[in-house]
Amino acid sequence: MGTMKLVLLWHQHQPPYRDPLTGTHVLPWVRLHAIKDYVDMVQTIIDAPANVRATINLTPTLLNQLEELAENPYADRMYALSRKDPDALTFNEQSMLISESFSVHPDTMLNPYRRYVALREKDRRWKPFSRQDILDLIVWFHLAWSGETLRKDPFVAGLFRKERGFSIEERDQLLDLQHKILCDVIPIHKRALDLGRIEVSTSPYHHPILPLLCATEAAIQAEPDCPLPAVRFRYPQDAERHLELAVDMHKRLFGGRPDGMWPSEGAVSEAAVSRMAHHGIKWIATDEAILGRSLGRGGKHDRVWAWNDLAIFFRDHELSDRIGFVYSRWAPEVAAADFVEQLRSRARFSEAQDPVITVALDGENAWEHFPGGGFDFLAAMYEALADADDIEMVTPSQWLETHTPERLERLAPGTWIDGSFRTWIGDPVKNRAWEVLTHARDAIDHEPPGPAANKAMEAMLCAEASDWFWWFGEGHSCSHDHAFDALFRRHVAAVYRALELPPPAILAEPLTPPSGDPTRLWPARMGRPEINGERNPYYKWASAGHAVLQQGSIHQAEPLVTAAMAIYDSESISFRLDTGRRADRLLGDQCDFELTVEPNDVRVKITGEGTEGRYLEAACARVVEVAIANDYVGDVRFFWRVLKNGEEIERFPRAGELVMNVRGGSLDLENWVV
Repeated sequence: MGTMKLVLLWHQHQPPYRDPLTGTHVLPWVRLHAIKDYVDMVQTIIDAPANVRATINLTPTLLNQLEELAENPYADRMYALSRKDPDALTFNEQSMLISESFSVHPDTMLNPYRRYVALREKDRRWKPFSRQDILDLIVWFHLAWSGETLRKDPFVAGLFRKERGFSIEERDQLLDLQHKILCDVIPIHKRALDLGRIEVSTSPYHHPILPLLCATEAAIQAEPDCPLPAVRFRYPQDAERHLELAVDMHKRLFGGRPDGMWPSEGAVSEAAVSRMAHHGIKWIATDEAILGRSLGRGGKHDRVWAWNDLAIFFRDHELSDRIGFVYSRWAPEVAAADFVEQLRSRARFSEAQDPVITVALDGENAWEHFPGGGFDFLAAMYEALADADDIEMVTPSQWLETHTPERLERLAPGTWIDGSFRTWIGDPVKNRAWEVLTHARDAIDHEPPGPAANKAMEAMLCAEASDWFWWFGEGHSCSHDHAFDALFRRHVAAVYRALELPPPAILAEPLTPPSGDPTRLWPARMGRPEINGERNPYYKWASAGHAVLQQGSIHQAEPLVTAAMAIYDSESISFRLDTGRRADRLLGDQCDFELTVEPNDVRVKITGEGTEGRYLEAACARVVEVAIANDYVGDVRFFWRVLKNGEEIERFPRAGELVMNVRGGSLDLENWVV
């Protein structure tokens, strides 16, 4: 067997945040990830040993916004508010600024800093903020988002040490330094490209799901029972336009056509991939689930395949998810060693003569969960890979220079999530959005060619971005769901305004209905289910409070934990944990389950050897079930962890706790019916 080849692809993407009415970037994530991730991700590769190579996928809609903000940082609403004198802020501006300034991952970006924590507690108590409080909050928000390059700057390091009492001049100097970092994002990628350390690939312009633009029926080709919208979207010419614009931008910024492409969300179909090849794309990457469906069997993603002469690198989603979801909880050196060992394990069991493993994932959002922004881990991983004589890091184009892919007879349609399109279509709210989009696109089709139709198409391409559909309906949620809903509707309304037509009334109200607190469980009545680890009979947990997995901006392809339930009676509280595959099989894979219940700090741990802790009953078969004594009145807070070799590999919920209010016999009286 030859040396294993590792293809490492980091996908950098942000949706079009520019409000078509005001020209303002309503969310700050392009700017903030620029100062924390985009430059530092490349610098870490440049600083690594010379044999470290990686591929960075830069979406055109991200590059477009980076150019806009480099030219005018005040287009970012949060930046403009941060630059104002605190005394000049209106009440609404101050409220928005304070609220948005806590948009950080609390464990790694807020809790380590005493002054930042004190400001959060002041906000939670509804205490008024002084002028100095606002200045300190602005500085701490931007310090928390500062990456390694900024933190090494003596002035920035001094602000961390000063901790409080920041002046307007210090605020402005910090924001000026951060703007210089943003302006270097595109140039540093060019430098790394010229040095031969990275390959830069692209995506369709505004990151749409190309197969669904070609025909929404692709969803039922991937999953026959997927509910489709009432009207069909069939505009393959829009897919062509996204590809054409992407290639043009890459040529302008990087001096040549892109060889490779990460299709938005790894979305492929034979129709969409044919169009990519038509635009000169030589390779794409997607998930191994697509390969399994294409071959009719699993495995064999340890090699490169080709469909109609276009090479396809199928990512190892378990190993990709280790970086995105597991290693943030481990010491950097331990995580790096495990990553290398995982690669070697795949090499040992590979039947390929010259195995190649592709690891591809989000290159920005995962690092918020890592202490120190993840760069200690990246440095340790690159060092470990550089020292591994049996692993060679290559870019896809380098691999194709000396190797020939194996042939695929068919390419199954789907995305990197479960090999289906369900994350973007099929849910009632997602389908409603597709219907809104289709009617707007039909309106353009009835317009004669000319400036009005061209302007309407610019808005339509933004509305076709995958991101809006990601957040619609169930499956993913964040504190800015309302902003994504509003941006989508504004882009669609801009289509009608360009055509001098009145926007439909449906665009005046959110498509997503209001919902309650997703972390609170509401049992319908009291009960104590039989604890045997089985789901059946169905009514056993029918009255329990229920919480399903809600993922955020990064998505775990095969989460171990998918849902949790809880219910109580006068003597006991019962908890259930649902897993992606049978829970007892996870126990057989050396995984342990741990339930923590507060405020009494009850911990129950289920291992292959038995159960430990204070509990009444416990069982692990298809699901995990635990009953503990009911010594509570009021809110009971709890969470589950999955451990392997003592290390946490998954948590439910991902952050915070689930909450259930224990009210005694009154619950049955409140829900009593005849």
